[in-house]
Amino acid sequence: MFSIPTNQFNTNISGKKVLIFGAVHGNEPCGTAAINQIASDIKKNLLSLNAGSLTMVPQCNLDASKANVRFIDNDLNRIFEHHDDSSSYESSLANTLTKLVDECDVLLDIHSMRAATKAPFVFQDYNDETSQKWVQSLGIETVLTGWPEIYAGSGYMDTLTYAHQKGKSALCIECGQNEDPTAAQVAYDSIIQTLIFFGLVDSYYSKQATHKPTLVYEGKELVKVPLEGGKLTQEWAHMQNVKGGTVLATSHDGQKIVAPFNNTVIMLPKHHAKAGQEWFYMGTKCAPQ
Repeated sequence: MFSIPTNQFNTNISGKKVLIFGAVHGNEPCGTAAINQIASDIKKNLLSLNAGSLTMVPQCNLDASKANVRFIDNDLNRIFEHHDDSSSYESSLANTLTKLVDECDVLLDIHSMRAATKAPFVFQDYNDETSQKWVQSLGIETVLTGWPEIYAGSGYMDTLTYAHQKGKSALCIECGQNEDPTAAQVAYDSIIQTLIFFGLVDSYYSKQATHKPTLVYEGKELVKVPLEGGKLTQEWAHMQNVKGGTVLATSHDGQKIVAPFNNTVIMLPKHHAKAGQEWFYMGTKCAPQ
């Protein structure tokens, strides 16, 4: 069992138990910066909790953060469950972090992207009423759905899937590009809005206007780099729209990967992914709910 540094604040007043994760992927620093700032603000009485409790983990994957890499042995956000055989670094982390999820009511998992973008978005994997209203409270324009369906039957287990199975409310926010310093402000504001929404802090601290997201996209398919290798036909941008039939990538043996339907949207391309790794997703634009 690993000991992972946390910031814990308990008001001893009845309310939600909120858990915030930063740096589940070690090279995504915005959550760490935002969590450290929130903790500092509370300690300096610049932010006051009215009820419930707040637990924050600034660096869930500490060794990967120190090395500025996504993970050490395994992608923590693909194996997030209890492991009887915790032989890898990340499986040991998962055994510790899942216990924190077991004890909370609400999980906010903060990420950023390798893909070049400044536009944050929210993963809303489960469409319950609480999630809908929580997403609206964040003031973030874009929502992505469909990830549980993409990974169905794969054995994939991320933080949201695990939390949902345990009956928790959970969202994941992608706050921008990994190296963009403005991503930390998005993360900070999202934490504040979450604490307001669940009644831990007063709405006085709000910097966002509550509104419904105006852009909703549904992921349909994950494309991995072929084992024999391959290349993208161009440097695709995150959320780029392409026509059906457009050749997106080719494998080294000449097989073409094409956009399957009109107005295909390319999501989260990883231009330097290695053979067998996640390369990009394809999806479609949906009507806002």
